[in-house]
Amino acid sequence: MTTEGDEIEDGGERSRRVPRWVSVLLVVSLAANLMVVGVFGGLALRGMAKEDDGLNRRERMIQRLLPESHHDAWRSVVAASRPEKRTIRKDMGVVHMRMVTILRTEPFEPDALAQAFDERMALHRQLVSLTGGHFVAMASSMTTAERQVMADKFEEFLERRQRRRAERGIE
Repeated sequence: MTTEGDEIEDGGERSRRVPRWVSVLLVVSLAANLMVVGVFGGLALRGMAKEDDGLNRRERMIQRLLPESHHDAWRSVVAASRPEKRTIRKDMGVVHMRMVTILRTEPFEPDALAQAFDERMALHRQLVSLTGGHFVAMASSMTTAERQVMADKFEEFLERRQRRRAERGIE
């Protein structure tokens, strides 16, 4: 009978048996590596998995507030505004690149950066107000009862968001 570390005769060759703790360590290491790969893979896939309705996160949140009977109309309105939003986002990209250039330029010009940032925020407001305008138009076409249901859903959303922020320490 042999014990760990004993030499074993194997066809005329001498070899050392691998200690059990090394095998255990290899298995634990493999498990840890697979867990890390799984976490990062899951995060990557989570970002890729989205509904194929063409809505961004804010537009989808608004759609959830709307009565089911208005979902198709909402998607149509959002789809019709896509070219305008694409133009605004393209303009934002130009401003972002100008901000990069300003940050790299010596001597640094804080006023130029502030102006570029203001332009970027104005473009962002255009994007948000475009969606907001569609939302107001949609709410204007609803009955009082539909708006009340939408207000209840919105209030529930705000309460859930506030609870999540409080749990994470974000106030």
